[in-house]
Parts: sequence; structure tokens; C-alpha cells
Amino acid sequence: MRESTVSAETAIREALILRNWTCRLCSYSNPDSEDICCQRCGAVKK
Repeated sequence: MRESTVSAETAIREALILRNWTCRLCSYSNPDSEDICCQRCGAVKK
């Protein structure tokens, strides 16, 4: 039962990251339309 809760939380977290993604390397917040990489430093979204 714990695993399903963790996977649900992970899915929610990933959805939020895709909607309002902030680069972990330079803390630049990308717009929703940018889905490939960070516009400032080029880091790949993961």
C-alpha cells in the first residue's frame, strides 16, 4: 500500500514540475511552453 502512495506522490510532483519547472542548476523558472531544457543554462528537464 505504501508503494502506491509513493508513486501517486511522484506522479503529482512530476506533473507540477512539468507545469512550472524550475532549473535545479541555476534556479531559472521556465515558462510552461519550454519542455526541452532550461532557457538560461541549457540543463535538460528531468
